[in-house]
Amino acid sequence: MVRMPTQEGRLVLFRDGQAVIVRAFSGTDAFAFNAQVLTVRFAPEPYLHLEYPPYVSGTPVRKQRRVDVRLIVTTARLNADGTTTSSPAQLIDLSAAGARLRVNAPLGEVGTRLTTGFRLQTPDGDATLSVEAEIRSIEQDGDGRRWCHGVRFVSLEPMEALALQGYVNGMTAAKDLR
Repeated sequence: MVRMPTQEGRLVLFRDGQAVIVRAFSGTDAFAFNAQVLTVRFAPEPYLHLEYPPYVSGTPVRKQRRVDVRLIVTTARLNADGTTTSSPAQLIDLSAAGARLRVNAPLGEVGTRLTTGFRLQTPDGDATLSVEAEIRSIEQDGDGRRWCHGVRFVSLEPMEALALQGYVNGMTAAKDLR
């Protein structure tokens, strides 16, 4: 069973018997397989029953493990005229090397540099970070009203890198214990 995907805020419709290619991401690996739609359902939520795949292929796509988070972030972008544009954002996943930000309007184009500020709660107390990041990808969120930006952290100080790695490792360990 899989949730029915959306595109530009609308459901992508399928029919019984339709062949599909499924792509999924878990941790640091991407997976893909061919399947057939067995049944389409709309209640209680839109979803599909897919046949069990005979073969699943996987490949590593990330060097760092990411964890789902919900943190408030401030972003600042230096404009060409020397002014700064600040925007609030929600940090929705985090790794030691980058993050995914959700915002109401695009923060810039791919390659734009931002300063991101956020607080991590650790067993030893809060760590407040101000990290330079570069936008690596931009896409509309599933609801079509917000934007997601994949960012890569650049010029990390050793203590920032250590705080990020410790936080991600702690979140991963806590998730594995559940």
